[in-house]
Amino acid sequence: MCKAIEDMREEARNEGIEQGIERGARETLLRNVRSLMESVGWSKQEALDMLKVPEPEQAGIIAML
Repeated sequence: MCKAIEDMREEARNEGIEQGIERGARETLLRNVRSLMESVGWSKQEALDMLKVPEPEQAGIIAML
C-alpha cells in the first residue's frame, strides 16, 4: 500500500511540474506578443505569426491578450 501511495504522489508531483512549465511558457509567449505589439506596433496576428505560433493555438492566445 505504501508503494501505491508513493506512486500516486510522484504522479501528482510530475503533473504539477508539467502544468507549471506549460503555464510559464504561456505567460512568456503572452509577454512576448504584448512586447512586439507595443514596441514594433504589430497587430496581435502579426506578432503571433512572427513568433511562429501554430494557427490552432492562436485563437486561445488572442483570447488571453
